[in-house]
Amino acid sequence: MFKKLLKLLLVFIIYLFLGKDTLSLEFTKSTENPLKINYVNNYVHHLQANIFEEDDLYKGIFVIKKQSESFHSLGYFESTNGFDWVMRKEVLNIGSDLSNPRILKTQAGYFLFVTRLESDRTYNIYLSNCDTNFNCSDDLLPVISADKNNKTEKYGVFACNPFQQGNRTYLFFSARGENGFKIKLAYSDNLITWQRCSNKKEFFYDGDGPFPYVDNNFLYLFFHRSDNSGIKIAKTSLPLTCDSVFEDEGYLLRRDKSYDLRHLIFSSVLREGEDLKIYYSGFGDDYQWHLNLACTKQACLFPTPSPIIILEKTPIIILPGTFASWNRDAILHNQEVSYKDWKLQNFVKEYDGLINTLINLGYEINKDLFLFPFDWRQEVEKSADNLNGFLIEKIWTDNPDKKINIIGHSLGGLIGRL
Repeated sequence: MFKKLLKLLLVFIIYLFLGKDTLSLEFTKSTENPLKINYVNNYVHHLQANIFEEDDLYKGIFVIKKQSESFHSLGYFESTNGFDWVMRKEVLNIGSDLSNPRILKTQAGYFLFVTRLESDRTYNIYLSNCDTNFNCSDDLLPVISADKNNKTEKYGVFACNPFQQGNRTYLFFSARGENGFKIKLAYSDNLITWQRCSNKKEFFYDGDGPFPYVDNNFLYLFFHRSDNSGIKIAKTSLPLTCDSVFEDEGYLLRRDKSYDLRHLIFSSVLREGEDLKIYYSGFGDDYQWHLNLACTKQACLFPTPSPIIILEKTPIIILPGTFASWNRDAILHNQEVSYKDWKLQNFVKEYDGLINTLINLGYEINKDLFLFPFDWRQEVEKSADNLNGFLIEKIWTDNPDKKINIIGHSLGGLIGRL
């Protein structure tokens, strides 16, 4: 009886100290799916994306394809809100199929891990050195090559993801052989030579596209099932070793929407405050790959646009130059007319660009943008008096101290200055 009570007490203590630190596993797919992607350089399709946050931006290395090419390449994309993505540049286009990009930040830039399809139709893992602007070397360095004598790697190795722990870098990667897919583990202490972990245990049979994520004292591994059934998660206690045992925590996402009805692959996990985001690629019922997002709690809500603060504009008065203004009765019949009856000549177009620019900036005619045509035949002082009356009527009646801006051309400049 005492042993049973002790066991229950131990379980309760573990719940108090560890249970609250485990990840929330309730993910909701964004109502904005599929996310918008804008391409350049004639690229039109995406396959996978490795997404991360840096310098207050969402960034991503996307696997992309041109209609005119039979192979996939890599491109660098950015987003300010995590929903709308814009291609900034082509990263790697080497004439052979590239996929499964993952990055590792370095002092000089990035290591870009990538899978290449070889001429014998097998897959191997390579690395490209990139600077901070993702100018990446076409000279790919081998990382993990398929072991042709190993039946579990008959068709290749791919979809690696690095995890740094102290001075050692572990590399999760996928392999496909005669018995299907599985996830494996390798490590390196210099990022040059890599050693496979030697244990013989089955490691997530039918798993692919691993993504390691640390939360408190646990390492969580997100991965998708190669049988199209969805994205799962597993966890192990830290530190990670070749002998670490992962516990299967079950499915996070299944294919149940039009944009991912046929497959879900290649997740990237980001923390957003207390919430998590999972970016993934979904193969929809339209037979196209889509970039999608799922989140815990509120992180999937499309950001509300900031309210537009309408500031009161300083009124602008435009005074044209000599001969630009016209009044038929005054000029042809030498009649006395009010300054209010003068108009800009129909054929005078020199001020159209200025007026249209101000309108595009939010100014409104006869509200905070005024045109003051005048009788250019009379004395400058008389026109200045007329301008003063105009300003009192239009602007200064309620606020005589209100600031204005005068834009005067030629004779109009003299009147405005006076």
